[in-house]
Amino acid sequence: MTNRIANENRRDNSAKKIFSYRSVVAMMFRGTVPGFEDTDMEVAESYFGPETVLKGIGEVDPKTGLRYDLIFEAKIPDREKPIRIWINIEPQNDSRMMERLMCRMEYYSANLLVMQKGRTFESDNYYDMADTYSIWVLMDPPKRMRNKIRHIGLSERAVHGDADPPLPFRGIQNIVVIGIGDPEDDGVPVMLKMLDWMMCEGYSRDERRKGLMGLGLTVTKDMEDNILRMNSIDEDRDRRMRDAGREEGRAEERKILMPVLASTVRAFMEDNGLSVEEAVVRARIPEDIRDDIISALSQSSNRNKWTVADMAGYNLRMNSIDEDRDRRMRDEGREEGRALGREEGRALGRAEAKAEMRSVLVSVLTNVARALMEDHGWTVEEALARLNVPDYVRDDVISALG
Repeated sequence: MTNRIANENRRDNSAKKIFSYRSVVAMMFRGTVPGFEDTDMEVAESYFGPETVLKGIGEVDPKTGLRYDLIFEAKIPDREKPIRIWINIEPQNDSRMMERLMCRMEYYSANLLVMQKGRTFESDNYYDMADTYSIWVLMDPPKRMRNKIRHIGLSERAVHGDADPPLPFRGIQNIVVIGIGDPEDDGVPVMLKMLDWMMCEGYSRDERRKGLMGLGLTVTKDMEDNILRMNSIDEDRDRRMRDAGREEGRAEERKILMPVLASTVRAFMEDNGLSVEEAVVRARIPEDIRDDIISALSQSSNRNKWTVADMAGYNLRMNSIDEDRDRRMRDEGREEGRALGREEGRALGRAEAKAEMRSVLVSVLTNVARALMEDHGWTVEEALARLNVPDYVRDDVISALG
């Protein structure tokens, strides 16, 4: 098992434990079942006693073999007999294949009705079935689905004639899809605020506890530990993505900047009569790329200098590479539905590496330009012209030269 899969499994297990706490289930109930939005939290919690857990974490339905994450039964006191509502909660790490996931949602939701025979109704007394709510929490949703709650249920459509009178169906089968992330300050349902405090990054343990308690939840040490464990896995993942992006960015920038650095060293050698080894040392080329510079110079010894045409072509290629990379990242994010943390983590790593490699270029150009000015009495403009300093770092080199 890879580290990525192991971490996702640990995060998934922590999420399931979090959704098994009575106060969390009560908040999910209030946020998804119409008519109970303003129910007092203590009252809502009373609907879920120990006997209301129909399926614990990872238990399998013996009739169908389906492995539900969590199923609860709310028992709401009424005059004759309790009103029963089934709540199924399915936290999801991976929501990239939404069409397939939606088919799974419909199957799970339909099976909640099948499971009730012999429990909530007998024979053909279908009216006694409990209403069902299959709630799917997308913990890593595509950007377009963040901070949203979607309800999916049966609806009537008149195919011929009008829909009057409407059919008296009760709405027994319901699917609720919740995308967390990008929380807003105003007008956010309390349930989304709870999910934000529990699952979104950037909060300390103390901030999460105070935020959840402010919403009326009972926060135990065990709940805090599971929330912290789940989010620490997120932080590890984001750190890995930044590191991977940093390496990718460094590799990309080295390919782009190596011709410029090689041209700079070549000009330095020609004007000062230096060997390759002497030039890279005096130009203060970083040791981790010296061999690459020497190799590039030896492979292109027939080239005398980096011409204006070369520079124009380089700038064009650099821009097209940037555009292609940005387009590729947008497409990947759209097609795979990657989470914001993953997209921004990789982009951040690339940006850091890009800045790092650009600083190397500026440093080398500055060192060589200064040496040419001292050895030949050239002005700043003459040295920059000899080195064909790219426009996008020209101001930085001039600033460094003082």
